[in-house]
Amino acid sequence: MTTDWTPGEAEELAGREGIAMAAKHWCAITSTREFIARNQRIPSLNEVSAMCGVTPAELKLLFPGEVEEVLARLAGAVDFKRKGL
Repeated sequence: MTTDWTPGEAEELAGREGIAMAAKHWCAITSTREFIARNQRIPSLNEVSAMCGVTPAELKLLFPGEVEEVLARLAGAVDFKRKGL
């Protein structure tokens, strides 16, 4: 995970990806960063869902595309892989 990550970078990248950040986005990003710090891998869609109290379907709407990869980019964790990859 990049140590020089800032929320501003996440905002900028999200804007380029067409994502308008709101509280649920920040919950998912913050939870993803904390999960990676503890587990050294990016969380699955279901793990993020459980941490933030949102359904996997809602996460797919919040983060279009491959949710785990989008979250990893926004969380500054581009070098980490999903479990099992």
